Amino acid sequence: MTAVGSFDSYFVAGQADDCWPWLGQRDQDGYGRWGRTARANRLALERKLGRPLRAGALACHSCDNPPCVNPTHLFEGTSADNMADREAKGRTARGERSGSRLHPGSHRGVRNGRAKLTPEQVAEIRVNREGLSQVRAGRKYGVSPGAIWFIRSGRHWIEGPA
Repeated sequence: MTAVGSFDSYFVAGQADDCWPWLGQRDQDGYGRWGRTARANRLALERKLGRPLRAGALACHSCDNPPCVNPTHLFEGTSADNMADREAKGRTARGERSGSRLHPGSHRGVRNGRAKLTPEQVAEIRVNREGLSQVRAGRKYGVSPGAIWFIRSGRHWIEGPA
C-alpha cells in the first residue's frame, strides 16, 4: 500500500481517554500500516515525542488495542518492557489459555502450511527400517535432526486433514 493523503486523515481523534482506531490498512496482527513498512502507532508516537524512536524500541500500547494511534495510549519501550506490561496486566496466556491448549495440534504436521514432509515420509521416519540416525534421516528428508527427534517422539507431527 502506498499512503495517500495525510496521516491524520486515517483516524478520527476523539477524547484523550478514547482509543483512536486506525481506519487505513492493517497488518495481520491488527496494527495500522502507513506506507509499505511503517506501523501507524510507531509514527503516532514519534510525532508525539518529536523524534524517531530509539534503535530497537517499540511503540507499546497502554490500551492493548493494536489499531489505536492515540498518542496518549502509546509509550516507547523495549520488548522486555512490553512483556512486563503484558504480565502486569495478566494478559500472558498460560495453562488453559495458552495457544497449544486452545488450538491443540493446529500448528503441527499436515495442518502446518509450511510442512516440508508428507505423511508417508513421516511414517518412514517413525518406522526407521533403514536404521538411520537423526542426522542422516534429517539429511535424507531435508529437515533438521531435531525435527526427526520430534517426529519419532510423536511431539511435532500429527496426521489429519489440513
